[in-house]
Amino acid sequence: MKQLEMIHVRLVVDCPDELGNEIRQLTTGPASGIEVAIYRRSGVSNDLGVFIVHDDAIPGGGPSRLGVQLASELRQYGMVAHSTWSEL
Repeated sequence: MKQLEMIHVRLVVDCPDELGNEIRQLTTGPASGIEVAIYRRSGVSNDLGVFIVHDDAIPGGGPSRLGVQLASELRQYGMVAHSTWSEL
């Protein structure tokens, strides 16, 4: 069963391109079975979404170490909401 972590950041300023590069550096070479995607909300330049997809559910259904690290790092840029979702 797959698990998705969603990290939504409401930035205090428009999303700088350097932030995307910083996130990519933090997620370089994640463990096998993990995909990371970064999206900017259409029409809202200060909303950013980072999505981490795990091939296998994390025991206990909680966030991964990578997700917690990213959410913590991104708090310096604005408000962060971090949630986990399990595939039906």
